[in-house]
Amino acid sequence: MALPMRVRLINLLSSDAFSAEPISQLNCFPRLVHEFFVENVETVRAKIRECFGPEPERTPLNSRITGIVERDDYKVEKLVFTSCPGFPVTANVYILK
Repeated sequence: MALPMRVRLINLLSSDAFSAEPISQLNCFPRLVHEFFVENVETVRAKIRECFGPEPERTPLNSRITGIVERDDYKVEKLVFTSCPGFPVTANVYILK
């Protein structure tokens, strides 16, 4: 039975920390980290849903520009949009000319 990814990752880091391992063994580190996250992505998503509840229904943003400030190199557009019904959000968008 293969060791869980977490144990393999800890073993790799421990062996490097306590002994002078050749640098070539560390080249597999990014792959191990990627495999760990790929294997656990559904678990993390489930925990997020458990903590925050289900995703809210998607609604129209109803965005509108309330003002524009012109500068030499850029302009700022002042926006208002509704992220959820009854919850307006303000934003400034900086646009290069």
